Amino acid sequence: MIARILFFALLCLVGQPINAQYVVSDFRSLDEWEVIASDGVVVRIVHDTGTYDKSLRIDIEFVAGSGYGGVRKKLDLDLPPNYQFSFEVKGNLPPNNFEFKLVDTTGDNVWWVNRRNFEFPRDWRNLRVKKRHLEFAWGPRRGEDLERVGWVEFIVASAEGGKGSVWLQNFLFEPRSAEGSTGTPTVTASSFLDMKSAPESVLDTLSSTVWKSARTPEKQWLEIDFGRPREYSGIVLEWEPGLRAQDFAVATSDDGKQWKEAFRTRNARSEKAYIPMFETESRFLRVNLLKSVGGKGYGIRNLTLKDEGVWNNQTDVFAAMAHDAPRGFFPRYFLNEQTYWTVIGVSGDEKEALINEEGMIETDKLGFSLEPFLSIDDKLLTWNDANISQSLQDEYLPIPSVHWKLEQIDLTVTAFADGEAGKSVLYAVYEVHNTSKRRITGNLFVALRPFQVLPPTQWLNITGGAANVRSIVRKGKTVVVNETKELVSLTPPNAFGVGEFAQGDITLFLRDAGLPRLVGVNRLSDGHHHGSAALEYAFDLAPGNGQRFILAVPFYRRKEVRAMLENARDAERFVETARSRATRFWKTKLNVMHIELPPSAQKLINTAKSTLAYILINRD
Repeated sequence: MIARILFFALLCLVGQPINAQYVVSDFRSLDEWEVIASDGVVVRIVHDTGTYDKSLRIDIEFVAGSGYGGVRKKLDLDLPPNYQFSFEVKGNLPPNNFEFKLVDTTGDNVWWVNRRNFEFPRDWRNLRVKKRHLEFAWGPRRGEDLERVGWVEFIVASAEGGKGSVWLQNFLFEPRSAEGSTGTPTVTASSFLDMKSAPESVLDTLSSTVWKSARTPEKQWLEIDFGRPREYSGIVLEWEPGLRAQDFAVATSDDGKQWKEAFRTRNARSEKAYIPMFETESRFLRVNLLKSVGGKGYGIRNLTLKDEGVWNNQTDVFAAMAHDAPRGFFPRYFLNEQTYWTVIGVSGDEKEALINEEGMIETDKLGFSLEPFLSIDDKLLTWNDANISQSLQDEYLPIPSVHWKLEQIDLTVTAFADGEAGKSVLYAVYEVHNTSKRRITGNLFVALRPFQVLPPTQWLNITGGAANVRSIVRKGKTVVVNETKELVSLTPPNAFGVGEFAQGDITLFLRDAGLPRLVGVNRLSDGHHHGSAALEYAFDLAPGNGQRFILAVPFYRRKEVRAMLENARDAERFVETARSRATRFWKTKLNVMHIELPPSAQKLINTAKSTLAYILINRD
C-alpha cells in the first residue's frame, strides 16, 4: 500500500520529472521470494554477497534436460503510464532463456520479456525492462495493457539446460515521463580543419560533407549533446578514406562530465564501424579518436544514430553490415532470404551439426559455423558467384554435399559424422577441382564465423542468427573456441588469422588484404563475443586436377578423441576410413526394409530412408 501511495504522489507532481527510483527488493529477506519449478528441475535460493549489500543466488539444475525454474515475489503495484524496472544479474549457467514476467492480480494473465539463449554474464550487468519491452505472453486479456501487477517472476527456461547459478541484486522500479522529442543535437569537436569540415556535418547524412580534424597525430574527439536524454541502440561511423581511426572508443554521459566507455577497439580496418549499444540512454555521446591510420588527423563523413529498437541484438547488427557489404559476404538470411539446411550426426547422440544449401556448416547447436571462400586472381569468390547444387551420398544416406560450379573451378563441401554417441566427430571435406584448360593457383579460406546455420526466423526453442565467439586459441593442429569447442585441421593450413568483431568483418580482410595480414596472431579474446578466424589453404592445380582439405570437429571434448585426430598422419586415408565406416552403418540401418514401387517412385523410397536416418540422428 505504501508503494501505491508513493506512485500516486509522484504522478501528481505537476511540472516535475517523475524519474524517481524506488527499491522493489534489496534481497535482504528470502521470505519474500517463492521458488517455482517444473518437474525435472531442481531450484534452491540462498543469500549471497553483492555490490550493494545482499544478492539473491538461484541454484538451478535441469535434471531432465528441459523445463523451467526460478523465483516469484508478491508485488501489489499500480503501474503509471510509463515506467521501467531495472536489476543487475550475473550467472554461470549455460545459455538458456531468461524470462522477466509480470503477472496481474488474477494470476491468469502474463506479460514478459523473454531473452532467448541468454548468455549469463560472469560479472554484474544491469538490465532494464521498459514498458514498451513487455509483450503479452498468455491469458484471456490479450490486447490489453497491464495496469496492476500482482506478482513478478524471474525464470530460467531450458535451451541448453545444464546446471549452475544466477545472481540478482538491486531490483528497482522507476516511473518515467512520457516518451517525447529528443531535442536538437549540438555537435562539437576538439578541432576542425576549416569551415567546410565543421563537426555538425557528421549528422547531415551527406557523403559530400565531412568533418575533418586538424592535421595532427594527436588524439581528437567528437561530441554530440542531444539536448536531453535520448535512447538509441547503436551508431554507424563512416570514415573519410585515408583519415580513418585505427584505435578509437565511444563513451556516454548524462552530464557531460562523468563518462562511461561503451565501446573500444584497436587495429580497426573497416571503412564503416558498426557499434552496438543496445538499450542505451544518454544525453551526451563522444567518439574518442586515439590513433589514425596515417597520422594526419581524422575524418568522419557520417555518424548515423540507430534509434532504440532498431538494433535489438547482434543479429540486427550483422544484418545491417550484410546490407552494406557485397552480396555473398554474409549468409542469405541476413538479407531476408530463405536458406535451407539438413542435419548431420550419428544415431542416438545428443549433439548434431547443420549444413545449409550454400555449404556453411554449424558445428553444434548455437555454435559457430565454418564457411568456405575461394580466392583466385586476387578476387574473393563466394556462394553468390557460384551455381550451387546439393546431393546426398547414394541419394539417401545422411552424408550431404554442396557443389559450387564456377567458371574455372568447382568446390564440393561434404560433411558427415562418425563415431559412437558421446564420442562422435564431425568431418568437413573441401575439394577444389580445376575445370579449366589452364593452371590455376589460389586459396581456399575456411572462415570460422559467429553465425549459426539456423536463421533468426527459427525461434521456437532456440533463436538462430548470431552465435557467441568469445575466444579463439590455436595450438598446433587444433583451434579451441570459447575454451570448450575444438576444431582440428587434419590438412595443415598455410596460414591462420583471427579478428575481433570491432575490427571489421573478416571477409573484408580476405578481400582486401589477405589472411596473413589480418592480425597475425594465434589467439583472440573478443570482449564483444563475436570474433572470427580463418584458415588458409593454398592450391596449385593443373587442368583437370583437384585437391582436398579436411577438418574435424569433435562434438565432445575428450582427450582420446583429440589425440586420435592430432596423431592422424595421412588425412586422406583417415577420413576415407571414417566415411566408409559411416556409410556401412547407415546402409545397414536403413536397408533393413524392402519397398517395392515403380522405378519412377525411387525418390519416394529415398525420402523415406533419409527421413528415418534424420529421426535416428535427432533422437537422444
